[in-house]
Amino acid sequence: MITFVRDPLMTRISLWHYVRRRNRDRGEIANLEWSDALSLELPDFLELPAPTLSRFIDVPLDRFAFIGVAERYEEGMRQLCEMINAPYRPERINANPSGSGYKIPAEWRRIYEAANPQEVALYEAAQRTYRRQ
Repeated sequence: MITFVRDPLMTRISLWHYVRRRNRDRGEIANLEWSDALSLELPDFLELPAPTLSRFIDVPLDRFAFIGVAERYEEGMRQLCEMINAPYRPERINANPSGSGYKIPAEWRRIYEAANPQEVALYEAAQRTYRRQ
């Protein structure tokens, strides 16, 4: 198995913007499970429990042949391609339409981490695994 993980706080912030943008642009909720994103302000949305990485919690990290980190995607893709002896072809996909990213107040990170310690722990463990590869 191979995977790339992303900072779960960034995933949550991106999700909040995505659901709200999709509702504004298309009048729909992309995922009913996240309909709260339409009524909550972002700091309040960060307090909700997050299922983003939880589907991997029962899979030990040592079962993955490769774990990349989204924040270092290009570097990780180069390593993965080298590992499987495949050419690396850079491609930017699924990027924030504004291209600006997010400036995250430290308080938001504290709020998210307090509500989702398991997500944060898994992400940190995946980062350590990535650095050892």
